[in-house]
Amino acid sequence: MSIIYLIQFYLYRTPIILFVNMLLLIALCKIFCILVLLPILLIKWRKFYSKKREERQQTGTVVGIFHPYCNAGGGGERVLWAAVHAIQTKYVPK
Repeated sequence: MSIIYLIQFYLYRTPIILFVNMLLLIALCKIFCILVLLPILLIKWRKFYSKKREERQQTGTVVGIFHPYCNAGGGGERVLWAAVHAIQTKYVPK
């Protein structure tokens, strides 16, 4: 074999080998991110948001009132505010 043939072979093969190596490196980085970094990130987020949830926990009683048509002028407002007053007197804020 001549030296010119070897040089041509090397010059034509080198970009292909580099391209394949880069593809393998990218594939390994993706696998590393999926198998290692993603679970670590999910665990950190879970701990962070569970702390936030504990901070938001309310110790008192929460009451919601739905009273439709209380603005119709037929005394519905009076009934609504009587119910609110009864709840406030029964569950006095601490």
